Amino acid sequence: MEISVIVACNNLWSLTHQCLMHLVHNYADQPFELIAIDNGSEDMTYEKLDEFKYFNSLIPMTVISLPGRVGPSKAWNAGIKQAVGNYIAIIGNDVIVPKHYLKRILEKMG
Repeated sequence: MEISVIVACNNLWSLTHQCLMHLVHNYADQPFELIAIDNGSEDMTYEKLDEFKYFNSLIPMTVISLPGRVGPSKAWNAGIKQAVGNYIAIIGNDVIVPKHYLKRILEKMG
């Protein structure tokens, strides 16, 4: 796997869903792994992430649930520990990444 994309979220499922949908639909042709970390959400975000993983099986996805809210840096670190990509991209769940984002990261790193 070339790149692991890590998204940490706490509640705000609608923003998280938009972020993930954009990644899946715009980067399906680019091999990447998606790691989503639920950082103590109280709005069923973990269950919705699991459901999202099930219905988007073309993208390798790991869903991690943290006990309670530990903050974004600890959540991202939990994702990094699970990552298998040569490179890691960390994004917020409220971010819609620009077109060719992953490709540009790989070009800059390569």
